[in-house]
Amino acid sequence: MKNEELKYFQYGMGVDSELYEYLKSKYGIKSFGMGCLKISTIDCYNDLVNHYLIEKHNDSIVDGR
Repeated sequence: MKNEELKYFQYGMGVDSELYEYLKSKYGIKSFGMGCLKISTIDCYNDLVNHYLIEKHNDSIVDGR
């Protein structure tokens, strides 16, 4: 993590504003809407962010909050 800053990249037709606010307020993680185009390297990065949340905060983006 350069500069100790985490980001999360969302895919799909719209940004999940609830998830955006949750990540920002609880963990200081910035979230970005990427549209419908999925990029495998960003998926791998999102997995690392999710594993970080599980290990450090016992929370998960994928498994719910």
